[in-house]
Amino acid sequence: MVLFQLYSVGIKGVLPLRSYHSIRAENSKVMKGLSGLSALDIVKEHGIPIQRVSLSRGLALNRFEKDFLIYPEYSDTDEADKMLQLLSSLKKDIKAAANQEDSLMAVWDNYKLSSYVVPKKYGGVDMCYKDLLTICEGLGSYWRFYFRFEQTHLASSLILLYGNDLQKLHYLPQIASGVIRPVVGFSRPEMESNLKSVTSLCDFTNGKQNLIATNYFINAADANLLLVFAKQ
Repeated sequence: MVLFQLYSVGIKGVLPLRSYHSIRAENSKVMKGLSGLSALDIVKEHGIPIQRVSLSRGLALNRFEKDFLIYPEYSDTDEADKMLQLLSSLKKDIKAAANQEDSLMAVWDNYKLSSYVVPKKYGGVDMCYKDLLTICEGLGSYWRFYFRFEQTHLASSLILLYGNDLQKLHYLPQIASGVIRPVVGFSRPEMESNLKSVTSLCDFTNGKQNLIATNYFINAADANLLLVFAKQ
C-alpha cells in the first residue's frame, strides 16, 4: 500500500458499491418429521446446537453459527434512542442544506463524521459496527456523503491494518479532525480501452520521488490523501 498526500485530484471513475441486507423470516411453521416429531423435538433428541436452526434463539444465547450474518441490534434502549436522534438530526440538516455546497460541507464538519471511523486512541469516536451501519443508512439519502464516509472508513481501516506506528500517529488524528480527506484508488483497466498502454513512471523533481500513473477514485474532488495499491 502506498500513501500519497496531495492537494487536488480529479474523479476518474466509480467503484462498485457494497451493500448490506437483512432478512427476516415470517410466517414460519413448525415442521414435522417422518416420525411425527417437530423440528425442535428432533433438535433436542439429537443434541443439535440451537443456533444452527434458530437465529433468534442463538441471538438470545449469544451463540452464532459462523455462516450466518446477523444484522446487529441494540440491546440498550437508551443507546438506540440516542443513535436514532443523531441520525434524524443528521438527515434533517442534510436535507436543509441540499444543493448548497458550503452548507453541506459545514454539516459534515459540524457532525465530525470523519471521527466516527477512527479509534479513540487517535482522537476519534471509534463507533462500533452497528453504529456505523446506522450512520450509513442515514447517509444513503445523500450519496456524496455516503461515498465520502465509506472511503474515510476504508482508509482508516487500511492504515490501522497496514500502517506503521509513525503513519498511524501522523494520519489518523488528522483524518479524525477532518484535516486529511482520504480516498482509496484501484486500477480499472476494463473502464478504459487504452489504459493498458499507460505505464507507471517514477520521476525525481526537486529531490522528491513522484509517481506518475492512472487510477480511479470515488469522491476525490477535494481529497488530499490518496491510498494506492500496486499490482505487483
